[in-house]
Amino acid sequence: MANETQSENLVPTGVQRDSETPISKKPSVLYIAGIVIGTLTIVLLAAQSYYNVAR
Repeated sequence: MANETQSENLVPTGVQRDSETPISKKPSVLYIAGIVIGTLTIVLLAAQSYYNVAR
């Protein structure tokens, strides 16, 4: 019975430890890809409108 109590108590403390320690996460690949695609779109639209005005 003492072993069951210890094993039950270990699970919540492990979860609490994981949630309390701040882990620096890398930004996800989709996040970086979205920023790159958005930036390229804005740059290409700006270049296209500039060349259309320059002609």
